[in-house]
Amino acid sequence: GQNDYRNREDKQWDSQKTSGCKFSGNPQRHDGRSHGGNKKSKCDSTGKNERCSYQGGLRTFRGHFGREKYAGRREGKSMHDFNQKVIPSLATVKEFKKFMDSEEEYAILMEFHLSAIGNLVKEAHAKGKKILLHMDMTKGISGDEVGCEFACQVLQVDGILSSRVRVVEATKKFNKIAILRIFLLESTSLDRGIAVCKALKPDYAEVLPGIASSILPYISKETGIPLLCGGLIKTQEQIDACLEAGACAVTMSEWYQ
Repeated sequence: GQNDYRNREDKQWDSQKTSGCKFSGNPQRHDGRSHGGNKKSKCDSTGKNERCSYQGGLRTFRGHFGREKYAGRREGKSMHDFNQKVIPSLATVKEFKKFMDSEEEYAILMEFHLSAIGNLVKEAHAKGKKILLHMDMTKGISGDEVGCEFACQVLQVDGILSSRVRVVEATKKFNKIAILRIFLLESTSLDRGIAVCKALKPDYAEVLPGIASSILPYISKETGIPLLCGGLIKTQEQIDACLEAGACAVTMSEWYQ
């Protein structure tokens, strides 16, 4: 189990620094070939530990919260863009089944027990879907670098969300999508979050609560990091406000209602 990973030496971390396309989910040699069957996706990196620049267009989110006017608009500077404007946050098996029957590619698992996550990830991958794990809200796994290693190596999740700097750092080492969560409580927390983003350079930063969307342009300008919005978002108007303010996507638990 998870304890088997606590005694690994630092050199094993280095062994994970393979070059490859993070968007495709499979580390591979950079040879300029397209990934995932997308003819517009091309890896233009040449050096070791470089990342792939995904050049495909965005498709329209076809769920309850339709976003036709955002179709084709490419936002953010991440090495891989989400192909949807609303990313479901799943906390029950019922919600997971709805996600599996939907057209959405990415979803976030939260509140699940460790024993169930492996099978859910395998089931999602079998249908070509991607799973992001909320490390701060997962039961039965330590929310540190060791837990992150277990999630990336054994559970084979496609990305990690966490408010912990060392977890996000470890996620990047394993060539997974690294998302730093930033809680906006007051000006001090805003300044601290911006400073951490600049130093850490995660793939994305999730700004919480999402209803504070008016601050997104300032955060984007200061950090240059693609932003997600999450927390207390329940209406189409709130989703629109986040996207108009520059968010790449919105994370929400009531996406299917």
